[in-house]
Amino acid sequence: MADQGPLKRGGSRQGIYALTASGRFLFHAWGDVSPDVLRQKLREAVRVFKALLDNDRSPDVPENVKLDPDYSRSPPPGTLILSVYSRALDQKRGEWCACDERVVLDNRIGVRVLTAYDHLWIMEEEWKAMIPASAKKGDVLPVPAAVVKRVSRFHLVDNTRGEPGYWKEKELQRTNMTLKIDDVSGTLIKMRLDGEALLASDADAQRAKRGFDVSLIGYVDYDVSTKKFRRFDLLAIGTRWGSNPWSTSRPGRTPLGIVFELTRGDSAADRLPPLAARDWRMYLTSIGN
Repeated sequence: MADQGPLKRGGSRQGIYALTASGRFLFHAWGDVSPDVLRQKLREAVRVFKALLDNDRSPDVPENVKLDPDYSRSPPPGTLILSVYSRALDQKRGEWCACDERVVLDNRIGVRVLTAYDHLWIMEEEWKAMIPASAKKGDVLPVPAAVVKRVSRFHLVDNTRGEPGYWKEKELQRTNMTLKIDDVSGTLIKMRLDGEALLASDADAQRAKRGFDVSLIGYVDYDVSTKKFRRFDLLAIGTRWGSNPWSTSRPGRTPLGIVFELTRGDSAADRLPPLAARDWRMYLTSIGN
């Protein structure tokens, strides 16, 4: 399929491809494509698609197609799905603000909005462990270790300029997340999530070539009667530094903000797997590098 596009063998085949179900190439868009350009490309692809013969638009596809499990990653039943937004920040007049840094892109100078989007999956047995059997105001309980490690390794990362470099287990220098019950009203349990993490390529953070020193605060509301979360908001904010092994990075020590929020999970977009889930076993267990 890629051979039909403009990129030849021997180099990167990266980009956005559109093709028919029969495998016929429609278009390829490389790298950082603005929304307007991508919309134009999609409209052109639709025009080409409509002009194809019927058998190209609706090929015979077997009803019982066996999906490749390596590329069919769906959230297990009962999974809690959070949307994750990462944003490069600056500080002006003592307040956090969005970064409007000018970066070199495709050999030209341009303003790029440094924002990224991902999903966090928390398995049913994990989020159930976060809900106390007998909730009492003031109680403090730890966030399950598996959740802390998954968030730290795969989501406290700088993916604002492309592929992130995930943290290795040995680079989790300090991680701590706890839940405190703020209020119990009827069937609603309100909790506050506090935490911190120091992620660094060296045990001595001052010597580390790459790191992220971050604080976390969040609010979680759970309805015992419906067994559903009404709210799960989490903010991680701190200072990151060092080069990203897979994409360009902002130079020096710069602020980065990451927001987690509850998503309904009933649309195809909501159910897109986390980027790190390409290594499914490692994402679920956080074991390995």
